[in-house]
Amino acid sequence: MKKNITFVCGATGGHVYPAIAVAEQLHNHHCQFIINKNRQAESILQQLNKSMISISCHSKNIIQLINVFFTTRKLLKSTHLLIGTGGFITSIVALAAKSRNIPIILLEQNVLPGKATRYSQYIANYICTSFPQSSQYLNQKKCILTGNPVRNPEQSNPQPYITNSSNQKWLIFGGSQGAKFINQLIISNSHYFIKNNIDIIHITGLNQFDEWITKSPHHHIDNTKQHNSS
Repeated sequence: MKKNITFVCGATGGHVYPAIAVAEQLHNHHCQFIINKNRQAESILQQLNKSMISISCHSKNIIQLINVFFTTRKLLKSTHLLIGTGGFITSIVALAAKSRNIPIILLEQNVLPGKATRYSQYIANYICTSFPQSSQYLNQKKCILTGNPVRNPEQSNPQPYITNSSNQKWLIFGGSQGAKFINQLIISNSHYFIKNNIDIIHITGLNQFDEWITKSPHHHIDNTKQHNSS
């Protein structure tokens, strides 16, 4: 029987990509996403042509939070299962699902569970963890060690990094949004990488990309700016 499964995700790639990976394995069911409006997750889902509902949700706006609860409660009317991957919006939508007696599964990607998982664990049916250490912070009876879901390469269509160089190749990243400290560290030590013939594949994050290129002292860098949908 085809089920209606709703995913609720926070704003970043770290929240939405595990949800996409699971949804793509549930192709025999109808999957939709509830996400924060005008955030990175929205553009990722748009690129992949996924069914989604974008809602404005700010943790400090009480009126908005109440509106999100009642709005999503209506949206969940025909949902058979809610899967949450983190972000503040997950806690509110999980409460709405609980009010309709909809089963809730939480996916926790980090060793130290985020606030959404810690708050929502009391109403969740199961919590899928990526690391065994995570269960010590949660209700261990609900925890299942599954690892972090990743997409099938055939579905994600990754873009290969092609080079004829025989140099060492390092991948450096600070998450889907980038990390300013790491970005600055790489720029300030770029002479080291050149001196030691190390090719860098550096994921700066979209918002920090232009600043990184401007500050880089080297003009031979392949500065490809693109959204990653892998």
